[in-house]
Amino acid sequence: MQEQTDISRMIDFILHEAEEKVAEIKIRTTEEYKLTKARVIKKNTDNYLTKKNKKLEEIKKYFVTKESQIKNKYKLMLQRKKEMIADELFERVANKLKKVETTKMLIENTKNKINEYNEMDFDLDMKNGVVIKSKDQRTMVDNSYETRIGAIRKNYMDKINTLIFK
Repeated sequence: MQEQTDISRMIDFILHEAEEKVAEIKIRTTEEYKLTKARVIKKNTDNYLTKKNKKLEEIKKYFVTKESQIKNKYKLMLQRKKEMIADELFERVANKLKKVETTKMLIENTKNKINEYNEMDFDLDMKNGVVIKSKDQRTMVDNSYETRIGAIRKNYMDKINTLIFK
């Protein structure tokens, strides 16, 4: 009977040790499961956030690009409108100046005064300003209204735009 009791104690001891090992393994696997689960959740969350942020950046770039395109489109339209207004202004000035006639007498007097110093050819049919050419055709002075308007447009357009389109 003593033997039986010893064997029973040994079996109880082994059983107790096995139960402790099972409990330890359960604890370890539960901890491992929680750690693995946390890692997977973190990885998936990070991937999701990365994709979301990338998508947000793409959307921001798209909107910035579209906004820039729209601004440029309307700036170009505004610039064209300003050019049309300036063209109309210069056209009106040219039309008004075409109505102003320089008298042939004034041209003749000027030609006579200049001929005292140099030999020049005048375009006497010129109604809007005077074009003077040297006899050898190397020197030409174009003082017509059309040329003056072109020079004003070329040299003073920025100031004209500032004055008109404040």
